[in-house]
Amino acid sequence: GAIQVSAYDDASGDDTPVVLKAWAEVLSNVGIDVKMSGSRWGGFRVGVASGGENTSRGISAGANPFEVPSTETTHGNEPRIIKPGGIGHGKNKAVSQSTGPVLVFLDADDIMTPTRVAAQVAVLQKNENAIVGGTWVRHPRGSTEHYERWANTLADPTGLWLEQFRETTVQMPTWCMGRLTYDSVGGFDEVDPRLGEGEDLVFFHKHIDRFVEKKHNGAVPKVNQLTEQNTPLRRAGACHETPLLLYRWSP
Repeated sequence: GAIQVSAYDDASGDDTPVVLKAWAEVLSNVGIDVKMSGSRWGGFRVGVASGGENTSRGISAGANPFEVPSTETTHGNEPRIIKPGGIGHGKNKAVSQSTGPVLVFLDADDIMTPTRVAAQVAVLQKNENAIVGGTWVRHPRGSTEHYERWANTLADPTGLWLEQFRETTVQMPTWCMGRLTYDSVGGFDEVDPRLGEGEDLVFFHKHIDRFVEKKHNGAVPKVNQLTEQNTPLRRAGACHETPLLLYRWSP
């Protein structure tokens, strides 16, 4: 099926807009629909449909949309600093401007393999209510060897379910889910980034709660009741053999 890339620049102060524009051109040239925007982009939006039709809007001809200030003027002509909205805010914005029925998340500093989307969608088709994670390897290699081994060798689906209170047993940078699943949870929490809330962990447990309520009438299912078609958590790919993501470690 068709692929669309949606990216949101959450008040960056570097050359992120320039990089995003460059990627928009590259992706559109191979037939991928692109949606991009940013809180400091002054109303400018990048929209490049597959086939190269440019639907960008919000600036005058000849202007450089990426020379944007870090402040904007209020009605009282006083400058207001545009601050980052946080990780949850950025993800919600990217989702809201996208249109596809399936969401595949990717952090900007990670690298996914060419087979990732197909592998995860194949698993999702068997269980449309699940968050589908994927196998991954660290970059640089060996950065978090113990954590990498734990995350990639949990039994699917029983281990993913049993260790849910340790942390997210399917890691956020690998998530794939239906838009209806995202909507049923209500998106990611948007809180002040300084509070350090794990928006992925909050979403993860809200999703599990809704699964239990919907599929098991609020009664927590036993492990032997979980199947590949009846579980809130799945994982695609085989550990070390076919990792789907190069997961960057930033100390």
